[in-house]
Amino acid sequence: MRPVTLLCLLISGCAALQGDASKSAGPKPAAEGEDSGVNNISRQLRDFNQALATKQFEAAIILLAKIDQQMSRASDLTRSHPDFEDLTEEVGAAHTKLDREIEIDRIRRRNEAIDATIHKGQQLLAQGVSMFQELKQRVPTAEDVQTLKEIVANLSKLRADGREYEDESRYRAHAALLDPKLQAVEARRRQAEWQLKATTATAEPIEAGYDAAQAIHSAGSAKETIALFQKVTAGFVGCVNALADLEHDPDYRDDWLIETRLGVLTVAETKRQCTDRAAKGRREADWRDWQERVNAAIAVFAPPLQRARAAKRAADALPAAVAAAQALHQCQTGLDAVAKHPGARDAQTFATLLGNLNAGGLRQACAAEETRYTKLQPGLKWALRLDEVAVRLEATVAQMDKAGASKDPGAQVELWRAVLGGFKECAETATKVGGEPGADKGLLVETVFGKVGVQALAKECGKRAGAAEASLKKAVAAQELAQFVATCKADEVSVAEREGIPTRVEPVSGGRVFIYERPHKGKAANTVTFGFDPSGKRVDFRVRWLDDLTTMVGELNRAVEATKAAVSGKDALKATQALLPVLSACRDNLDKTEKHPGYDADAVFTTALGKLTAAKLREVCATEKGARASTLGSLGWRVRLEELRDRVMEATAELGKAQTEADTKAKLARLATAIGGFTECVERATALPSEPGADKKIKVKIAKGEVDLAGIRSSCTKDLELARKLADRAGADQALAEFIAGCVGDEAEVARREGVPTRVEKRAAGRLFIYDARGKVKARRFAFNNDGRRVDEKAIGAAPTTAK
Repeated sequence: MRPVTLLCLLISGCAALQGDASKSAGPKPAAEGEDSGVNNISRQLRDFNQALATKQFEAAIILLAKIDQQMSRASDLTRSHPDFEDLTEEVGAAHTKLDREIEIDRIRRRNEAIDATIHKGQQLLAQGVSMFQELKQRVPTAEDVQTLKEIVANLSKLRADGREYEDESRYRAHAALLDPKLQAVEARRRQAEWQLKATTATAEPIEAGYDAAQAIHSAGSAKETIALFQKVTAGFVGCVNALADLEHDPDYRDDWLIETRLGVLTVAETKRQCTDRAAKGRREADWRDWQERVNAAIAVFAPPLQRARAAKRAADALPAAVAAAQALHQCQTGLDAVAKHPGARDAQTFATLLGNLNAGGLRQACAAEETRYTKLQPGLKWALRLDEVAVRLEATVAQMDKAGASKDPGAQVELWRAVLGGFKECAETATKVGGEPGADKGLLVETVFGKVGVQALAKECGKRAGAAEASLKKAVAAQELAQFVATCKADEVSVAEREGIPTRVEPVSGGRVFIYERPHKGKAANTVTFGFDPSGKRVDFRVRWLDDLTTMVGELNRAVEATKAAVSGKDALKATQALLPVLSACRDNLDKTEKHPGYDADAVFTTALGKLTAAKLREVCATEKGARASTLGSLGWRVRLEELRDRVMEATAELGKAQTEADTKAKLARLATAIGGFTECVERATALPSEPGADKKIKVKIAKGEVDLAGIRSSCTKDLELARKLADRAGADQALAEFIAGCVGDEAEVARREGVPTRVEKRAAGRLFIYDARGKVKARRFAFNNDGRRVDEKAIGAAPTTAK
């Protein structure tokens, strides 16, 4: 039997079996022949034996069920076959064989599962023992604890899953070894967790202590060093406290190893080292804190004492002496406060302005120096009045220097006024102080003019006051010019700076004019003028007006030329839309041009609209705008016509590609696109004549030449009909190809020659292709057996079963 026929029999048998099982309505099976029923059951028995041999039990069960159904539904003709009785015995033996093979396979799979469970348990135990031995040599990590947890969890699950195998002696022996080792691994896991817990609890404070100790070497100040030693102490105290807290844990043992920055040590040794390091840090912090407090007391009096020793004037020496006495008293108070500090060291000395002394000696020296500076104060008050004059004089001279260097006229005026007042005050005060009772006229005072007496000081200040008054007058004149320049812009600034303040300023249309009138002896005033636009720029107003008009004309010419150069309707519409605002701007800009200060009524401009004066150009722009605006409708219609032309070209291109396309499916897709394009073309060509701005005389170029709108519609109508015919033909070709794909043997050859049959009748031993009569050609009938071979119609049976 050919493979195709065997496949058909298999499909028919499966369909029949499913139909009986569901009790659903459907066509009755074909009548069995004398041998077909027995052969079908024999074939399925062979399939059953093959499935059983390859352990495909589900397939074997299904096949045996189908065989049982066929045996029970066998016709009398099949039951009368000489081999039917042998088949019945063979089917009964098949049931026994199926049960036996299934049980054998179940036992095999159970034994394999037991073996796999024992093997996996041995692997996990080996992993646990390996970890157990490894952790004797080092401190566990978080990864180790996680690994032990996973081993315990996997062993526990494996032990629970293996309960069903305890009826097997070899599994019971395995379990007897597994249980105690599982407990040992679990105990080691708890120990590792505690070691990790102790390591974690001590690691952070120890790290903090170590980090602080390392940072001490790069500390920027004594206070930072003290704070770091305190952090060292706090860190290692935290380590001690953490281990003390862990003593309450049931798993605590002080001989277990933990790993910290101190190294791998026992809990007891780690605690001892943390205690020692905390004590050392505390001692260092206390000593350095005491030392810093003593240095702070020294720092209180050092600067005031230096200033008192360096003072040369009474004004500086008197307050410096007072401040030094106060600071020396504070030094004594500060040293009294740290006398009993826990970090005090009596033998340590400090380098100070009073010598190298220990804390006690330094306190005595501060007391003696305080007494000395207290006694100096009354004598310093005698020269203070005259010294105040010298100080104010120094400030006045500094202001004079600033006035000479200043570039700001306003600031110069204020500075010279202050200088003038300062020199006058110096002269008046020096004269007054020199005439007071008890004045020491021979006393020389240190001033910016050198060491002078009170009379010489009053004379010099009076002389300087006269010079300052002259400088003030110049500064006032410069300030007035600067104030005028501040109101100027652009070129006005440079003219005002060069020529000075103008005699008058006259406003004109489009700007203003500076007028300078300089009188001459015996002659009329010499008048000079400078004109400026509103921005302050010097400008010839007529040239400015001509430049503005020339720029506008250039923009107008560009926009008009763009409309002339437009090739397509789209370009013409775009250029016209761009021209309209230019024409509006032309009209608006020239609206009041006669009032421009540079207006020239006789000037003629060459434009794209003709040679025109400014006034005439304004009129032409307004007229041209109205005319151009009226063309927008027709230009828009032309754009839509050209878009229709482009759509026609696209559809024509798709039609051409479809005619040369070899693949039927691709050809149908291209024809569908072409049909859509031509259909849209006909619809739009029908609607366009009634739209605003329509011009039926406009012609466009398509593949068939230049045509008007009617020509486009006619061309699209013809091409649409052609595309539809080609689509119908391609659809028929595709239907024939799909039908031939379902044929076998001679069926395909007949279908290629005759086409798709009008109908196909299924017969008992094959099927029949029927082609209905067409014109004078009679109906044709072609019979084929189940192998697709051409046979006589009687050979496949007379009664049809199905029809497609």
